[in-house]
Amino acid sequence: GKVRPFRTDASGVFTLEFGEAPAIGAERKKGGPGVPERVELTLLEGVERIAVAHLDVVPEAIEADAPHPVGDVTFAAPTTIAEGTVVDDVGAPVRYARVEVEQLRDLTLLKQGENEASRDSALEAVADENGRFAVRGVRSARRYRLLPTRAGYRDGGRVEVEAGATDVRLTLRRGGVVEGRLLLDPDLPRDLVRATLHVRRAGANDGKSLFSRETSPAADGALAWIGAPEGVGMVVIRTHACGHRDFAKIDDIRIEAGGSSRDPRLDPLDLRGKFHVVELSVVGSDGRRLGEVEVETLDADGKPLSKRGADRGVTRLCLPFEPIDLRLWHPAYRPTFVARPFGAVRATLGSPFVVRLRAPQRLPALQGDVEYVVDLVPTAPQQGRDPGMRTLATQRVERIVAPGRDAVVRVGAPGEYAVQWRVERQRNKAIEAKNIEGPRPRDVVLVPDADVETTVDLRPPPEAAVQRAVQRLGP
Repeated sequence: GKVRPFRTDASGVFTLEFGEAPAIGAERKKGGPGVPERVELTLLEGVERIAVAHLDVVPEAIEADAPHPVGDVTFAAPTTIAEGTVVDDVGAPVRYARVEVEQLRDLTLLKQGENEASRDSALEAVADENGRFAVRGVRSARRYRLLPTRAGYRDGGRVEVEAGATDVRLTLRRGGVVEGRLLLDPDLPRDLVRATLHVRRAGANDGKSLFSRETSPAADGALAWIGAPEGVGMVVIRTHACGHRDFAKIDDIRIEAGGSSRDPRLDPLDLRGKFHVVELSVVGSDGRRLGEVEVETLDADGKPLSKRGADRGVTRLCLPFEPIDLRLWHPAYRPTFVARPFGAVRATLGSPFVVRLRAPQRLPALQGDVEYVVDLVPTAPQQGRDPGMRTLATQRVERIVAPGRDAVVRVGAPGEYAVQWRVERQRNKAIEAKNIEGPRPRDVVLVPDADVETTVDLRPPPEAAVQRAVQRLGP
């Protein structure tokens, strides 16, 4: 499904470069022949498709570094699969609507578990200013399913057509528009506030939404949801930093198809003086700014509200003027707690606990590009510690590539960890790994709550367990 643009030279010669080999079928994984991959070549003039060709490539043929010649490729003018008009529910043309296409396979030829329909993104078409569209391509399917889409309109349903169909009429239903405006403090970043519209059927009390869409206010505080279905709407105002905490809720908004709703409760909704912005930067004990930091907001009762990442150790939080605390943690540093943050806050995470793992002098030999890796895995919640001060489910240690080499890991919390041996191989930029499961319990590492380095002499994994893991890893 990947699209790769390329150009031919003056003689019409082209080269396709793959970052990795195309996907291979199940037969190849079992040692059988590779399944041919179909490559579709589309000749473009500007953005218009003027010719199409197909090329079947066997995966083995292109895995080598040497180029694989495929010979001459003959392009054919694409045929018209379907053409027609996209209209709305009153018959007016809908310009620039997108038409998605699915190929339908013969039900008598389907194997168990296969789907009848498969989406073909290369055949998608866009209607012109008069709503006219044409789906063109070189395909062997006899039946297709068309789905029109357009911002501001509701799905009118899929339409099945035979190949070569003309005068096809696709219908989109006009959606309603809900508008409003928030009054916010001038210095409050609008992207930190989120407004969500939920629409349910009139008279329905089952709690199910027909439509849910989130947006942020514009610079002037304006809100607009286009394409909402007919029904009863509810608008909820929240901030990213406080999760599902509702700061305003406007219910029973009547929405009509093709109409515009401006509820006076939402136009405007005054939220001035309710929020402030915290500029948070997180550094380690060495003063370096940290990435991969998780920021958790807590209410006055210590209940978690939201978790979010601090990109490169910096983030902005939109918080209400009420007691809100922060809990910060990083996999390789001690967590910290920030009470009642306000304005610009610089938080420092404590020094990590250091564990030195000494690999055995002798390890079962591995063949080829397979290597040993060890992980530290917490065995139980830390006793007597705040349950929010968590460690990662798995703490990754640097790779051990030779017997007798130490591996050093830094963890953010003391406690009991288990050592998990694995075998690993890197192939086509992807890592494949299997755990080594031995007949004895795994080594246990006790990390004390003190500023000392813990050293552990690792025992070699059983050779039979290593062999089984390598076998599961495959050739």
